[in-house]
Parts: sequence; C-alpha cells; structure tokens
Amino acid sequence: MHVVLDGGVVIYVGRTRRGLRDRRRQHLTGSRESSVLHEQVGQLLDAPGNAASAADIAGWLGRCEVRW
Repeated sequence: MHVVLDGGVVIYVGRTRRGLRDRRRQHLTGSRESSVLHEQVGQLLDAPGNAASAADIAGWLGRCEVRW
C-alpha cells in the first residue's frame, strides 16, 4: 500500500504487486491510460481547452511525498 501526499493532503492511495519504486516510476513516466494517478493529476492540471502534458504531470508528481 502506498499513499501520495501533496502538502500533507492525501491525493492518492494505491497498492501494487510490483515494487514500490517500479510503480512510482510508472506513475511518473506513464501516460494517462497507464496510471490512474497520472490521469487524476492530469485532470487537476488541465486548463480549459488545453490538456496538461506528461511533463507537467510528472513535474507535479515529482514534488509530492510518497509513503508506504
């Protein structure tokens, strides 16, 4: 089980059958189709008429804290 926090606020709770490091890498480098977290953050960052890029999403996630 892992939790992703943004400023102490839980934004995602997940679990993985793989190692946590592999799952985090998938969240950071994946696409919206490959990661629920990636899609959720993308929706938060999307501007009207302009979808957030994978780099925008990865940058935002890179600033978050992960606990397990």
